[in-house]
Amino acid sequence: MQQENYKKEASAMEGRERDELELSLPYPLQYIGDTLFKLTSMYYNNNVEEVEADDDSDNSFVFQIDESSLIDPRLVLLDKMIGEGSYSTVHKGFYKSKPVAVKMIQPSNPSAVIREHKEKFQREVLLLSRMDHENVVKFVGCSLEPTMMIVTELMKGDTLQRYLWNMRPKRLELDFALRLALGISRAMEYLHANGIIHRDLKPSNLLLSEDRTCIKLADFGLAREEVLGGMTCEAGTYRWMAPEIYSRDPLPIGAKKHYDHKVDVYSFSIVLWEILTNKAPFKGRDNVTAAYAAAKAKRKAFCGRSSNRDCISPAVLLGRGPEDSTRI
Repeated sequence: MQQENYKKEASAMEGRERDELELSLPYPLQYIGDTLFKLTSMYYNNNVEEVEADDDSDNSFVFQIDESSLIDPRLVLLDKMIGEGSYSTVHKGFYKSKPVAVKMIQPSNPSAVIREHKEKFQREVLLLSRMDHENVVKFVGCSLEPTMMIVTELMKGDTLQRYLWNMRPKRLELDFALRLALGISRAMEYLHANGIIHRDLKPSNLLLSEDRTCIKLADFGLAREEVLGGMTCEAGTYRWMAPEIYSRDPLPIGAKKHYDHKVDVYSFSIVLWEILTNKAPFKGRDNVTAAYAAAKAKRKAFCGRSSNRDCISPAVLLGRGPEDSTRI
């Protein structure tokens, strides 16, 4: 019964990705036209007020992206949608006949994209174009017109999140789980050695190869170079977000928070807990209560394969502070 419930839950979560948004055949980007607009109109409608509020400054943004990073959009073919975010969708596609992943920025008309999202897009392109590591998704190129998009290699093994969903309630074999964790840690070590903080490390941003021998870090939309003067607060996803990124007290307009690459270490500890237990962090709690638990130094406990073993928090093992484990 429990396994059936897990399967129903995973099926419901994936349902949105098997609906009308799937294109039966790949189409050249230049011929999508109204079809692409229909696919993206729901995102545009959700952001109408935001676009109008920033309309005056929107077109003033000038991209500073090297020409070597630009590709001809006419060579990009789109297939079905495989993911979506707050301001983008991700599709399977082809570039020069090779399988790729295509991240499309919403809305599809670049002139309607708000300045904040243009800056975010540019930062992601600049960071990805610098990356060269076996555990970081490979950047292929980007396009600014007729729609803003980022093209990367296609990882056919799906996301770590969906893989874990399909395994529940079973756990991964320990040696396999540790290989995944090692691959993730190598990617994070590479980023931090280059002064970059990812700020959104979570299973849905970790991609598996088709044979599941390799795991790669993706989605650099919130990543940025580490600076001393403070950074944006509450950047990331609540269940994996480090407590120091939260702002429990109101901040003055434009104020920044002081944190460093260790916020990724906290996120990694939560991902490690998931890999070892194959459970959802803070299950049954909404974002606010999950954030409150993290801010109060509540740690997810891992008791190993035997219930007789002592529970130890991965966050403690990784040097993230005093142990205050919770089995919620």
